[in-house]
Amino acid sequence: MENQLPVPSEYQLQARRARLVPLTLVLVITIPLMMYLALRYFSARNGFGELTTEVELTKPSDIEAYGQFKLPPSVSNTHGQVITWLDQRMRIRFDIKPSDLPAFLASTAIAQPLSANPADIAPHFLGGPSDAKPWWTPLQPSKFEAGSGTIVGKGDEPTVRESILIDETSPTMWTVWFIADS
Repeated sequence: MENQLPVPSEYQLQARRARLVPLTLVLVITIPLMMYLALRYFSARNGFGELTTEVELTKPSDIEAYGQFKLPPSVSNTHGQVITWLDQRMRIRFDIKPSDLPAFLASTAIAQPLSANPADIAPHFLGGPSDAKPWWTPLQPSKFEAGSGTIVGKGDEPTVRESILIDETSPTMWTVWFIADS
């Protein structure tokens, strides 16, 4: 005689399913909630404050400090923003004289020569994020150059990826949109 396992009745199967559904719902809701609360606790306890911080930058000296590059004296109409969560993103916009652009680019990691190919415009310039400020509306100018570059961090320093889009429509003053992600 073979050992056979008893076949559960339909009633027993329904009872097991009825116990699993609430358990599954508890796990699906509880685990993400606990992870979120732990992250908030860790952030607050270690001096990170809120999970996301946003800093508006209006002075060129503040932008230079965050971006670790040098803005020429001719820059005007300067706006900047740093958004931090698990990483940091700096978005800046300013107007610059065309003759001062090489000095600015030399202080960044942007690879030269720049490109006038629309395919080389970084995606984050083409469709602004939902949290974009009114001054952040780059899209695709009719005459432009674009580029990017990377600063590889050493030791504990983060790797920084820089992207630029320059609107060269006006012959006397160009508008620059610049992003640095770390």
